[in-house]
Amino acid sequence: MRKKTIVLCCNWFTASLVYYGLTLNTSEMAGSPYLNFFISVSVEVPPIVMCLFMFKYIGRRITQSASLLLGGVALLVVTPLPNNTPSGIIIALTMFGKCCIYISFKVVYQFTSELMPTIIRTIGLSTGSMCARIGGVLSSIIYDLGKYTGFDPLALIIFGTCSLLCGILSLMLPETKNLNLPETIEDGENFGKNVAYKLTPKAPENEDGLEEGGIFSKGNK
Repeated sequence: MRKKTIVLCCNWFTASLVYYGLTLNTSEMAGSPYLNFFISVSVEVPPIVMCLFMFKYIGRRITQSASLLLGGVALLVVTPLPNNTPSGIIIALTMFGKCCIYISFKVVYQFTSELMPTIIRTIGLSTGSMCARIGGVLSSIIYDLGKYTGFDPLALIIFGTCSLLCGILSLMLPETKNLNLPETIEDGENFGKNVAYKLTPKAPENEDGLEEGGIFSKGNK
């Protein structure tokens, strides 16, 4: 449970850090600030629909990890681009990164509620939310570091690096799709030990072809 809690808290922190860091500083990007703000808001619509299909067909673990990894790569790709790079390319990469991070922000809510046992589920969500608030507070401060140091890409490097690290850490979490939620601390400790590296776990069947009881009994769609 300690490992899962730490990884989830890192996910909450990073998702909030990068999301608000990109959102609050949209006006700093090249081009029209009004158009940039419109694009920044518009890219948050597709992830809402995409998450519905990802939850059903892919699962939480891979979706969370992939979104953080792709978002981190997109942000890091922006940093070495020369100054004469068309603003459209920079905006497209940055907004793609934000879209991926927004997906991870949506997933971590669901993921946390499914990984935390029933008796501490609200505490787990509250702890993750607290970590997210810390990330949100630091986001604008980190973005200003580039101005103070004279190295403008510094913030994107920090955002991208944090996303990549959390994307890798997310692979340590077990998949929760098709599995019933843990109810006790013991269930939480044992949850996913035998299915952590399967893309979409399936409920095991007994000799009669029926699903076994326990956390595999009904399946968490």
